[in-house]
Order: sequence, then C-alpha cells, then structure tokens
Amino acid sequence: MYNPAKEGFLPLEQREEILKMCFSHLENVVTMSSSGLVVEAAQSISASYLVKGIRGPADLENEIQMAQTNKTVSGVQTLFIPADPQLSYLSSRFIREIASQGGDIAGLVPAAVADYLSGGTQRDQS
Repeated sequence: MYNPAKEGFLPLEQREEILKMCFSHLENVVTMSSSGLVVEAAQSISASYLVKGIRGPADLENEIQMAQTNKTVSGVQTLFIPADPQLSYLSSRFIREIASQGGDIAGLVPAAVADYLSGGTQRDQS
C-alpha cells in the first residue's frame, strides 16, 4: 500500500516488481498497490483477510488497533504471522544501510530482494 507518511527506499514500481518475484511461486497470493485504504483494496479482489508480519510487542500494539478498526469498518479480518525469532530484530532501515554500503544481506531477506538490491548497489557504485 502506498503510505504518504513514509518515504520509500525504492520507487513503488520497483517495490512491486520485487514483491512479485518473491511471491511468484505462490499461486494464491496477490500483490498489488493502491492509494486508498487497504481494506478497500482487499474488498476489490474479494479478499476476506489481510496477512501481516509481527516482529514483537511494539508492532503488535499498533497492528491490533488497525486490525480492529479494519474489521469494524469493513469486515476484513487480519491474520498475524510472528517473525522468525532469529530475524525479529531486523528493520528495513538496517537492510537499507547494509545494502547501501555493499554489505551481504543474503541471509536477511528473500533471495529475490538480495539479488535486486545487490545489483542496484553495484550499478550505483559504477
């Protein structure tokens, strides 16, 4: 979803491309972007559920409020998947910093993301 309150590391089109690569093996997963509410996007494809990852208690508090609001205004439910404990400390900021300095992020993100960011980092340095 497009969030005007956040500045993305990559343009929206590139983020969409990476997501499609990451989920291409899952026939029942849809990736899309929308400038409206996430529940409106879900309803536009007849989805009854949103799936969100949770790193820890700080994420959960905010996500619970959003989930309850979304359920109240639309009926769309939210399912939470806890992060792998070995990766729960990660944030996109850390990944961006490591990648921008040419560091190895292969064990921290899906292969498609590591490949994409490594290629982009190499292009920026030439």
